[in-house]
Amino acid sequence: MKKFRQFLLLFSLLALPAFFFQGWKLHREMPGARSGDEPHYLVMLFSIIKDGDLIVGNNYDSPDLARGAYLSGLTIDHHSYFVHRTTKEIIPWEKVYEMKADSSSSAEKSGRAESQNIRYQISLRNDHKDFRPADYDETALHPHGYPMLLAPFLYYFIKNDSPNFESIIALLQTALYAFALLRMLNMFQRKRGRPGILTAALMAMALPCWYYNLSFYPEGPASSLMILAFVSFIRKERRVLSLLLGLLLFIKEIYGPVCALYFIADVYFYREWKKSLRLLVFPALAFLFFLIKSWMLFGQIRTYIPFEINPDPIGAWKALWISADSGMLSYTPALILMLAACLIYQRSDRRVLLPAILLLAHLLIAVFHTSWSGGPTYGARPMVSNFGPLLVGYLLWKKSELKGCITRVFWAAPALVFWSISLLNGFYAATHLKTAYFSRPVVDLFGTTEPFWK
Repeated sequence: MKKFRQFLLLFSLLALPAFFFQGWKLHREMPGARSGDEPHYLVMLFSIIKDGDLIVGNNYDSPDLARGAYLSGLTIDHHSYFVHRTTKEIIPWEKVYEMKADSSSSAEKSGRAESQNIRYQISLRNDHKDFRPADYDETALHPHGYPMLLAPFLYYFIKNDSPNFESIIALLQTALYAFALLRMLNMFQRKRGRPGILTAALMAMALPCWYYNLSFYPEGPASSLMILAFVSFIRKERRVLSLLLGLLLFIKEIYGPVCALYFIADVYFYREWKKSLRLLVFPALAFLFFLIKSWMLFGQIRTYIPFEINPDPIGAWKALWISADSGMLSYTPALILMLAACLIYQRSDRRVLLPAILLLAHLLIAVFHTSWSGGPTYGARPMVSNFGPLLVGYLLWKKSELKGCITRVFWAAPALVFWSISLLNGFYAATHLKTAYFSRPVVDLFGTTEPFWK
């Protein structure tokens, strides 16, 4: 009962600001898909629930809330492929159609972003005037795992055209995030000096995982699953860990290396390689599902975005660390302290190095891909899911780990500054769901003519 009360408190601290404190003032606002990939994941969710398939062309044009309540009635581009029914020829939607702005008309609903105040018209490109849509199936570009996991929980609400289904998604994801954090907090419950719920909530708010659990990207629930996976690894709960790794791979193929690294870590730390093989059961099933789905949809084995080598991986490496629009340290400077805390505590338990290794491995994969930035989204979207497990170093950290007064002072000063900036960024994003999309860090907004609190 005590843990349930802790969960409710943590969940309330994470959910209430987003629902009742928007724009730096008390204001009831329901989360909703604004732009980026969010409406496209919702379109896939509607296709799965209402049509029972992954063919999304009719859902983009439907009059229901498939694009979300905020974008209902507006024309948006399609994130999809045309797959020929006979030859299995694959053509990206943007190669066939183009969108032209109609600046003479504006959106009827108030409060929309300026870029969405313009109506758009879709027309065939000049080099595809003879294109026959009836010969093709239009299937989604993005991975299908995330909306497929949401479908059982949202079936009733979407089938009955509930206008609040987006809020239910945000609440479910926030509840999973709170549960994962509480499970990590209780992981070493016998340790003295364990942080309390309020401290854990502030740390959780300082991570971009909070914002992504209030939006409609797979990185939100993936960040919670990554936390739960690390806790299960520490506790040697191999069956649970296998399920969590399978869910991660089911959500996105990019988490395949995570499964491999956990298997290697389990063999290395526990020396029970036969039992370690249990970790591969659910990832193998997820991989089998991926092969079957890919063959049925495309007639070939392919990832959602074919891997293309980035010609400038060094530039991508720098940008993912410090760039103004997608740098991890620009939005979450506390990441430095989280990594340092893991390095400090690894003298007592080397397993806490695993989250840092996972982050670096994911970073190396990202920088060699042409889509390393994750598109125009909030912060370093491709790396967000790796942040949660890094909290372990801070949750275990004690003053006794730092020897000497001077060392403690040099640790405490940047800790106060970095955590404050990270928390301000996180709180700003969660309480400005309309405008946080592709926004710069709050500290960067001080140099603009518009105050950051607007």
